[in-house]
This record gives sequence, C-alpha cells and structure tokens, in this order.
Amino acid sequence: MMPVVEAKFQLRVPVVVLAPFSPTGANRLAISYGFPYDIGMTEVVTTGEARDALHRIAKHFDAGEGEPVYFGSHRRAQGVIVPVDVWEMLLEQVEDELDVALARDRLTNDKGRRLTPEEITAVFHRLRAARGA
Repeated sequence: MMPVVEAKFQLRVPVVVLAPFSPTGANRLAISYGFPYDIGMTEVVTTGEARDALHRIAKHFDAGEGEPVYFGSHRRAQGVIVPVDVWEMLLEQVEDELDVALARDRLTNDKGRRLTPEEITAVFHRLRAARGA
C-alpha cells in the first residue's frame, strides 16, 4: 500500500501577459467565446454558457490563444476549462511535488539500516537454493 503523503503545492504554470483591461479587450473576449456580456479573466460564466461556447473555446485553445474559462451554477466557480498543454504541465508539477513530498517523508522516517554486500549476496544465494538452481 502506498503511504499517504500530505503536501503543499506551489504550482508553476506559464502566465499569459494580457494588455491592461479595456472594454474593447473584454468585448473581444466576450464576442470570441460567444458570451452575451463582458467578462474579465476570473469572472465565472454559467455552466450552460460554457457548454454553448465549448467549440469556440476549443478553437481558441487550438490556435494557442484564449484564457481559462471558469464556470459554475449561479456564477459560483465549480470548474475551469484550460488548454490541454496547461493541464499536462499542471499534472507534471503535481506529480513532481508528490514525489518530493514522498522522498521527504521517507527520509524523515529512515532508520538508517542498510544491507551490506554480504547480506545481499546471502539473500540471492537463499533465493537460488529455494528455486533449486
């Protein structure tokens, strides 16, 4: 069984630098995704609006543009749509953080006992003898 390791994550993802907020920029984003109003970077759209705009969102992601889209019932964030390359980078980062946390846990609980080369050789001899080799 795999030990449970608690870890605090500090995720590093690429940051897209956008022009300062402007009604024109927000309208462009709203129009490009098809939302009927101006949205900022972290505003939440309804689940239905996100569903209706999925094909436009995917087109922008395929073109290497577009921002994550937060969605949820009653404009309360319940999920986020991100480009697959961002998702894969997040997964890699989380896996790395879990590996580091597991290594730290193992080092913390290490009792310092190591097998000698003679003990290892003896184990192999016992295994060979048990197999009849």
